[in-house]
This record gives sequence, structure tokens and C-alpha cells, in this order.
Amino acid sequence: MLFDHTHAELNAVRAEIKAARQQQRRTSKLDPFKGELLSFHRAGASIRELAFWLRTRKQVTVHPTTILRRLQQWQQEAAD
Repeated sequence: MLFDHTHAELNAVRAEIKAARQQQRRTSKLDPFKGELLSFHRAGASIRELAFWLRTRKQVTVHPTTILRRLQQWQQEAAD
């Protein structure tokens, strides 16, 4: 019986955490440069070139993998 209550309470906590996580919109320091990054990428710029541009022109340091993932996310959002 105690186990049933504990199990039910744990499920309730997990459901609340899941709901809170779904409501959050993760922001990125790349978001202010979305239009420029997408334009450069469509024009043929490599991820490495985008990272260099951000670092030297915008003083934003991010790993190239972060740029790649964000571009993929933006393209997926546009497709939906």
C-alpha cells in the first residue's frame, strides 16, 4: 500500500516535470542571428565559416556542432 502511494506520487512528479519541460522554449545565443545564419548557409557557407563569422564579426563563440544543430532545428520548424 505504501508502495502504491509512493509509485503514484513519483508518477505525478514525473508528469509535472515533463509538462514543465515541454512548456519551456529553449533560447540560444544564435537566435538573434537566425536570418543572417540561414542566408549565409543557403548561399553555401560552411558551418566552420559560420562559426568564424560569429566569432570575429559578432563576438559570439559557439561550437560548430551547436550551429549545425540550430540550423537543423530552424529548417525543421520551417518545414512543419
